[in-house]
Amino acid sequence: MKRALKHSQSEEVYDFLKWKILNSELAIGRLYTEQELCEISGYGRSPVRTALSRLQHDRLVEVVPRKGLFIRGWSTPELNAVMETRIIIESAAVRLAAENATRKQVGVLDKLVRQGRKYLEARDRKGLMRIDHEFHITIAEASGNPVIAELVASLKQRSNPLWFLTLTGEDRLRRVQTEHEEIAAAIKAAAPDAAEKAMNLHIDKLTRIPGDF
Repeated sequence: MKRALKHSQSEEVYDFLKWKILNSELAIGRLYTEQELCEISGYGRSPVRTALSRLQHDRLVEVVPRKGLFIRGWSTPELNAVMETRIIIESAAVRLAAENATRKQVGVLDKLVRQGRKYLEARDRKGLMRIDHEFHITIAEASGNPVIAELVASLKQRSNPLWFLTLTGEDRLRRVQTEHEEIAAAIKAAAPDAAEKAMNLHIDKLTRIPGDF
């Protein structure tokens, strides 16, 4: 029970700090101490350290030994490279998903689409971001290729800043929801060509980012 509690706390700290980083509530380039992040999050050192390890893996922070950590910034070339790679990997993933997805996995995608509509109407950006992550991970898992699933999970984490750089208007969020519905429908219809086309259009809109951030 104690171990489960610690795991739950580290998850909560991870989600809390990641949201603050992506939402620019923690300043990019500033050096934070571990104690400061404990005070900001309201949690102790153990769950904060676990969360920071994950954030470092996500390339959102850079640890400086014996000093603290910096909040990493991101550049246009870096994000464009991530999105270009996502098109390559997720094109393959969605084709395989259209061919291999189980009835249960198709049901999960349908459920995520329905939840997305609810979050959209509630203007819940955090909820939509979570649904988007789960949607793409579910497709990658439905491909039946565990290496693809691992790569998509990593790339999705690295492209999270786009939710705060380009997906800023309600119209764009509605378009993302529509694109998810089109992708899910193609997978449900076992139509790999249509699924790949829908996925490419979905990701391509985010591959060219004006300016550095």
